Amino acid sequence: MSAFIVNASTLEEVRLNGIPITPPPSQIAIHSHPAQEGAPAMSKSTSLFKELAVALSAMSNLESFRLSCSDLSDDDMCELCPALEKCSKLKKIDLKGNRLTSKSLRALTKLINSLKALEEIDISENFPSNDSDLLPGLEALEEVFKRHQTLRNMHVHNTQCCIADLIALNFFELSEVS
Repeated sequence: MSAFIVNASTLEEVRLNGIPITPPPSQIAIHSHPAQEGAPAMSKSTSLFKELAVALSAMSNLESFRLSCSDLSDDDMCELCPALEKCSKLKKIDLKGNRLTSKSLRALTKLINSLKALEEIDISENFPSNDSDLLPGLEALEEVFKRHQTLRNMHVHNTQCCIADLIALNFFELSEVS
């Protein structure tokens, strides 16, 4: 992937929406080269995300990163976050509709803290309802949101967590309609 990105330092936007970067299970294992006998096999998913992470590290002018509906997992997100931290001009991150859980929230909290120019993040349509660590993760994210100087929009709609939990976190308020 990084071989195709020419002049990465001038890119301002990366859109990979709807591109399943994680391969189907039938294509998971890539075995090491015979010359590297004894080396562990690497998954295509891990390999692709490592390449994307390397490419992102060189994108110093990146302002928008969109990877929605791409079958992104927690492990993939943990691989990408350190690279995204190097994109100091990043203003928008779109991770809507992936397979992220509370494990990703910890990595995202650290990422958001490091990105001083970030204005918007969309993590909607993630987080399964059976994720017992979701509420503490959302609480940590709320604290970051309150303290962050430039972050104005955090989208969490259609997230399968309890509405009462979101109300408790003041993500939105219910008001009476007369």
